Amino acid sequence: MNVIVDTNVWISAFIGKDGASHEVIRWALLDKITPQISTTLFLEYEDVMKREKIQIIKRYKKLTLRIPDSKYERLKSYAKSKEISLNKLFDELATIALTQYDAKTRFDVMVSKANRARGLELLKKLDNA
Repeated sequence: MNVIVDTNVWISAFIGKDGASHEVIRWALLDKITPQISTTLFLEYEDVMKREKIQIIKRYKKLTLRIPDSKYERLKSYAKSKEISLNKLFDELATIALTQYDAKTRFDVMVSKANRARGLELLKKLDNA
């Protein structure tokens, strides 16, 4: 069956991970439908794909996690209680983890450059205070 797939369907399928738009694309990939496109529709699609918001979305990487169902359900409940998506929750958790990593990295660099004798001297002064 030949169908004309509007730009918003392609974009929605590109941005989201499920829903009707994804189903249309899945049908096309399974050869259940044959998408048709006119020059005008192609130019519209090209124009929309160049928009800044779409370019920002394209810069995101995809990550697949394998976690136990029970942990997934708890995280999903937690995200719901915060009224955010799972993607946003994982983004927040990643920010926390990277902040901890950056702090440890900076500390390790400072330690590697430190004067051991001077550090012991300062500790001794603190002990005597």
